[in-house]
Order: sequence, then structure tokens, then C-alpha cells
Amino acid sequence: MAVKRRGQASWGVMEVLIAVILLGMSMAIVFYALREFDKTKCVIELKSNTIELQNALLDVALGAPPTTRRVVYKLPACGDTTVEGIRFAYYPTSAFCRICPGQFNGCWIAEPTVYDRRQDKYYRLEDASVCINMPANIDLIPNDAGACRYTNDGFHFNQLPCPPYTLDRTTPYDPASCKKMAPLPQTTDFAGVYEGTSNSAHFSSFGRLNNDPRVVFFTFSKSSQPGVNPQIKICASDKVG
Repeated sequence: MAVKRRGQASWGVMEVLIAVILLGMSMAIVFYALREFDKTKCVIELKSNTIELQNALLDVALGAPPTTRRVVYKLPACGDTTVEGIRFAYYPTSAFCRICPGQFNGCWIAEPTVYDRRQDKYYRLEDASVCINMPANIDLIPNDAGACRYTNDGFHFNQLPCPPYTLDRTTPYDPASCKKMAPLPQTTDFAGVYEGTSNSAHFSSFGRLNNDPRVVFFTFSKSSQPGVNPQIKICASDKVG
């Protein structure tokens, strides 16, 4: 009888261990699901904020000079994905316009960008990217006004696919290397798309630096001059005004 009781006791311990393991696995699944839910919610909120940028840019693009719009834009950390900037990009070919249904001859896209420290590269967060139905001939340029703290110092905006500096500002991006940073699909010869004058991709890429706040105040202003393409000047600052 004693042997039987020891066997029963051993089996009871095993049951407890199995229950603890199953509980641990269940809790891990729950925590993973919560993290993924929070990340998804964060990306949805980021896309909503990017849509506000889209609406502001579209209003300015369609308005008569000097139309101006302001937007508060947040650069959040969505789980292990940290948004460090945004790229306003025009792509002349449909290969880069897959998120823009019906736009086969080119598209404007507002693209939140993520910085990968290990690879020292920026890439767009496609789930939060938004199409902008602007004419292709509009030029986006950084505003050099004194109130534009993030644009007049030359460290934040670039007319290339990536911002002018890495996040910690230790290394400026080499323009030739930057041109090869294809967003999607990776197999496309992005450098070839970028080159040219009349039908080429063009960009205005904003990149946050390490010490910058994660809230940016964007101001878009339209200007025009005889004989040149309409221009939208982008002012970025850490405060209103």
C-alpha cells in the first residue's frame, strides 16, 4: 500500500508541474497577443495621423497660393518598431504604387519611416503609409524660415530617399548609397527609377535625431513662380509657430 501511495504522490507532483507549464504557456500567449494588439493599435493611430498629413498636403496642393495648413505629427514606438521620420515620395512607376489602387502612372505617398540601427538603414512602414492624390509636377521643398527649427539647420530634411544623417547624426548618408534604398519591391532597380529629370522619383525625407522630441509640428505652404512647378514648402518644428 505504501508503494501505491508514493506513486500517487509522484503523479500528483507531475500533474502540478504540467499545470504550471500549461499556465505559463497560456500566459505567454496572452502577453504576446496583448503586445501584438497594442502594436496594431499603435500602427492604426499612426496611419490616422498620417491621413491628417495627407489631407493637409492635398488642401495645399489644390489651393491657390498662399494656402497654408498645419498638422501635429507624432513619431511613436509601436512595439519593437520605432518610427523615426517620414518620407514624402513621388514614384513614377506602378511597381512602387501597390498601396495606391488605380494609380498606374505614378503616385505620391506619405511614408512613416523606421530606422534599423543594426543595418544602419531607413525603411518605410507600409502599414501606416498613405496615398496623396497630388499632381506629379508639384515640388516639395524644406522651408528655410527661422521658425522652422528642423528644416533650416539642414540636418533633418533631404531630397533623397533617406534623411541626410543617421539617427545619432554620426554619419551622413552617401547619396549614391541612399539612391539604392528601394522601398518595395526589393527586386526593382530603384536607382534607375530615381535617375532622370522628366519622369523620375523625387522625395522630401524628414528624419528625427536622437535628442529631438517625438512630436513634430508640420506646416505646409504653397508658393508659385512663373515658369516653375508649383512648390509646397515644408516647415517642421518642435513647437507651434
